[in-house]
Amino acid sequence: MLDPRRRSEIETATLDDHVILIDVTSGAYHTLNHTGAVIWDWCDGTHSVEEIARGLAATYGIGVELAQVDVLHVLAQLKRAGLLEDARASA
Repeated sequence: MLDPRRRSEIETATLDDHVILIDVTSGAYHTLNHTGAVIWDWCDGTHSVEEIARGLAATYGIGVELAQVDVLHVLAQLKRAGLLEDARASA
């Protein structure tokens, strides 16, 4: 996945220490913990997976390799949930 990008139809809300993603077209919602929310913030279409992993590593003070495992896992979940745009369609 190159430069993951949030779908524009997704709104966010915060509840306690979680971020709620609301798909305004379907009404579906998804919750993210703090780590997922940090990754979501970087999904603006201008950061590569590697850049997101480096940002996560810096945020938590962990190795980039470990951060990349988390990033890929969260991105796969976001993609399956239909929350990310297809980079090929928007290119």
